[in-house]
Amino acid sequence: MDRMYKYMMTKRKIFLITVLFVFVITGFRMLWFHYYQGQGYPEAKKGVLDLRGWELQGRETIPLKGEWEFYAGNLSNPDLLKSLPAKEQQWIRVPGKWNAALHSPDSTAYGFGSYRLLILVDPQKAPLYGLRIPSIYTASNLFVNGRLINSEGQVADHPEQHTGSFSPYSAAFEAHGNSIEIVIQASNFDFPANGGIMKSIIFGS
Repeated sequence: MDRMYKYMMTKRKIFLITVLFVFVITGFRMLWFHYYQGQGYPEAKKGVLDLRGWELQGRETIPLKGEWEFYAGNLSNPDLLKSLPAKEQQWIRVPGKWNAALHSPDSTAYGFGSYRLLILVDPQKAPLYGLRIPSIYTASNLFVNGRLINSEGQVADHPEQHTGSFSPYSAAFEAHGNSIEIVIQASNFDFPANGGIMKSIIFGS
């Protein structure tokens, strides 16, 4: 009986220690999760994303979320966008559908337009940067500081000239100074329900 009792008590202790260990590990994971979630990332406001003071060296990447400038029905080059009157400009949430911003009479996602975002960075901290562009519905041109550096599909203001494509792409570029201007021209004549930048663009160095 004594041996059986000791055996049962030993098993019970092992079980309790195992349960306690699981609770401790789970607690640490929950604390880590809440800490990580609390860090967050800065978001763009009124077309400007302030990343000054952020460490972008190595593997750190940041999603370019928030309010971007948007010019519905306009595929002007980046220099002309900056000179357009304020009434041509609106704010759009990225990522997200552009349907409402297009002011389409049939409320579809068919149309075209230009996104613009100004990123503020620490000068000379990391002159080489990179962008990961998700599948933009459904064609796009990517400009950085006024220069076309990549594209997917054929952006156009009419369905006949438009060619849709769904492949994500990347781009690397040098940027000197304390600001980076990103302009994305996009068109969609393929899907009536979704259009524009539907997934986060990733920025890093």
